[in-house]
Amino acid sequence: LMHLRAIMQGHLTIDQPTAVGMAHLAIRKANAGLAESADNSTAYQVLGEVYSFLLNVESAIEQSNGVPFENRLRFNQALGAYHQAILLRPKSLTLRDRMLELLQRHNRFDLILRELDVIEKLTPATDSEDLDESEALQRRLALREQCESRLTALREQVQFLFSDVHWGDA
Repeated sequence: LMHLRAIMQGHLTIDQPTAVGMAHLAIRKANAGLAESADNSTAYQVLGEVYSFLLNVESAIEQSNGVPFENRLRFNQALGAYHQAILLRPKSLTLRDRMLELLQRHNRFDLILRELDVIEKLTPATDSEDLDESEALQRRLALREQCESRLTALREQVQFLFSDVHWGDA
């Protein structure tokens, strides 16, 4: 998993077939861990990260071949795995941040805002001197602002599109 994270962050370059093979091995190991204990939040986290990695790889392959395809399977697999891990570790900001990244890549503004609300309840506003915590807070605030403005724009577009529609008596 450490190698897959390094590949996703651009710190390590491995040929694509080897990276995909490593991802499938990580899925096998995580599933084996879940077979031993269904409450293994780390296994669910691994599955979420690996499915997210495979989503990126498969999307890149599809785009390079000119195939306009949205890979919902991997998105739903990653989302389900993160959700299960969060059920087991509800206060884990790392898990919640990873899920936010996934949702952000898929423009799921509604789910992002819902998750940001939960994070705000978990982390009350404080004047923290911890630089990482402060940066994370600023990142989340910017994300909230971006999502709210995008949702407002979408609502305005929908309202404009339906402003000329006259519903007749049926």
